[in-house]
Amino acid sequence: MEPGGPGKERRPISWGKFIYIGCLLFILSWGMKWIFLKTFYIEGLGVLDTEVTEVEAKFPGRILNIKHKINDSVTTNEPIVFLDRSELELKLQKLRQNQTEKIFKAKNSLLVLIGNNEVLEKQIHDNKLVVEALQSDYLKIEALVSANTVSTASIPSNLDKAVQWTLEISKLNEEQGALKQEIKNDEVTIIELKRELERIKHLVSRNVLTRSHLRSIELEIKEKQDEISLKNIKNYSLGQKRNVRDTEIRSLIEFETQKIQKTISLLLIKNKYTLKEIQTLEFEISELKASFAKEKEKLQQFLENSVIFSPLNGLVLAIKKQKGESVKLGESVMVIGDKSKLHLKAFFEQDQRNNILLGDKVDIIFASGEKGRGEITKIYPMALPWPLEYEGKFGNPGRFITVKITFDHRENIPETLKTKAQVRVQRIY
Repeated sequence: MEPGGPGKERRPISWGKFIYIGCLLFILSWGMKWIFLKTFYIEGLGVLDTEVTEVEAKFPGRILNIKHKINDSVTTNEPIVFLDRSELELKLQKLRQNQTEKIFKAKNSLLVLIGNNEVLEKQIHDNKLVVEALQSDYLKIEALVSANTVSTASIPSNLDKAVQWTLEISKLNEEQGALKQEIKNDEVTIIELKRELERIKHLVSRNVLTRSHLRSIELEIKEKQDEISLKNIKNYSLGQKRNVRDTEIRSLIEFETQKIQKTISLLLIKNKYTLKEIQTLEFEISELKASFAKEKEKLQQFLENSVIFSPLNGLVLAIKKQKGESVKLGESVMVIGDKSKLHLKAFFEQDQRNNILLGDKVDIIFASGEKGRGEITKIYPMALPWPLEYEGKFGNPGRFITVKITFDHRENIPETLKTKAQVRVQRIY
């Protein structure tokens, strides 16, 4: 027998009640969640933002190619835009050709002047070396000639006489040296004889020797002293002769030096106008080179600027010019956001101003599902109207306070700028 007793029928299950109860529970759970969040958290809305840089054209021209599109990543010094440079390359080629012709002609004229002046320059150089040698050691002049350092025409006419006198002085010095050694030896001999004389005097006083031995020693000492006197007289005579030769050599060297210096002065005067012409032509060539270099640098700078490079690591936020369009000098071509300075710009209702402080930790939920955490590092001083660019995206417009949130970690942070996010700051009671 079925439950309920005989004669009773089973009631059908009312699914409407289950659905109704389920909806009530769902609404109740969301309501509790909403009450919890409103009670313990301050909620706001935000967008992923960064510092932006306008990339400007440093060269007016037509865009040949743009390498990237919006939201592409770029690296520092990476070429991103290419401008047409064909006209500049043609100008640079003509400038180089013109420069080569003019400078070649000027250099040929300069070489002719230098060739005419080389002989005079060599003569001046040789004579200066000879003067230096005369003032230091004139015997080096022959070595300079042997080494082809100076020409034989630069040798003083009286140099042979000076060399001969020098050799004579060298012999006199040798004779004096030998004579001085003899005098020294004789002086030593006299000292020994005087010792012997004292010994003999002692023996004579004891009648061991006769006075004849004494007189013999005294006579020998007298002869040695006479010899020393004669040698001193000869040594003095040799010294005087050497001094005379020294004086003659100095006078000769001084005369030859003055003579060569006068020759140098005449050569310099003779060469003055040629040098002036050379200097004038060299100045003209340097001016010509400087003018060409300046124009070349200008064209080269334009050529370098025909390629626009990324100034930083970042993301392409906007492309203001398209391929084939013309750009002016300084005109913005692209906008790049700095990847290293990604942050969240968040908006809270104005009446929450006193509940939001610097250093508050923030939970972040991006629209794409990624979650993150950050810290409020800046609160803008004024409550601003809701930005027009965000109207209709995050609710009704009104006045909000704006804060900057710096991420604790970069993991799970999307790199697409303007990504929307919800932010929550725990209430402080």
